[in-house]
Amino acid sequence: MPGHAKNGRPATVSVVMATYQGERFLSTQLASIANQTRPPDELIISDDGSTDGTVSIARAFAESCPFPVRVLEGPRSGYADNFWQATEASSGDVIAWCDQDDVWLPTKLEACMEAMEQHDARLVTHSALLIDDRGRLIAPVRRRPSWRITPWIQVPDRRSTRVLDALEGDPWILTRGFTMVFDRDLVALVDWTERPLLHAHGGPNSHDGMLSLVAFATSRRVELAEPLARYRRHGDNVGGGVLTDGTRWARAKGVEPHQRLADCTWGYQRYFVDHPVAGPAAAAYFERVARRASRRAAIYRSSSRTGAAARLMAAIASGTYGSRQRGRFRRLAVVKDLEHVVRRRSG
Repeated sequence: MPGHAKNGRPATVSVVMATYQGERFLSTQLASIANQTRPPDELIISDDGSTDGTVSIARAFAESCPFPVRVLEGPRSGYADNFWQATEASSGDVIAWCDQDDVWLPTKLEACMEAMEQHDARLVTHSALLIDDRGRLIAPVRRRPSWRITPWIQVPDRRSTRVLDALEGDPWILTRGFTMVFDRDLVALVDWTERPLLHAHGGPNSHDGMLSLVAFATSRRVELAEPLARYRRHGDNVGGGVLTDGTRWARAKGVEPHQRLADCTWGYQRYFVDHPVAGPAAAAYFERVARRASRRAAIYRSSSRTGAAARLMAAIASGTYGSRQRGRFRRLAVVKDLEHVVRRRSG
């Protein structure tokens, strides 16, 4: 049986699902879990106060399912808390988070477990195909020729399979929870009550944002190019909007998003100062990243074109731009920052 061995035995797997008003698509998702080539050892469904048929569907599935299913009452304090409470209630050595409205491909758990074992990784993520409310694959709109022609939109879109060690990769990328299969030991490395604010929006960090942040700082990860789920967008999703990239950040005309990015990254630095596993190396890494973000914020905070230009030159000289895989901003970002300097009023 594929799996991440634990003390000489095959690892057990818990699928953890948070539900709320999910009756429309829940049965389809549950069927895809039941059809896994590597069935889970348990399914935890935590419902956060649904008033539709969600709980009835979950309980009916539990009665006929070949593996144990537990239906829990959620904390009713948001989907992130619901996911986290359900995760702590699970018992598997490996955990896979599951949204209520997606569809898993049959080999999802098997492929992720094999990758985890092969590369001795603590976290595996994968690409996913985007579908609409009827389950139809969504094709991209092509406004210009592309060297990489894909027939369908993938969210996320892993261009190639990669193995990354701690502090390797793009620190700005948010790993989507429904793509994550991870070692239970990672959960113990998260201080849920003291989590820093999330750089994407400046609000409380999500379950997947927090776990991917800690995994980035402490652990080997695998990104699989293979799409192993169908990610449904239907207008009523609780979370998981399409992510903006570095270019979108750079086009902002005001200082707010840049300052927020800097402030939240400083929060990451403080979080890891006394972390029992990540420790000084992660704190030093995020200090460098936060300084780069602060330099960009200073460009937009400047009261004059001359001052903004001087700060842009200082950012270029200090290595703020370059490869995002090294905690810098894309080279295209410097073009957008220059655009801001040129278009602002002189003074």
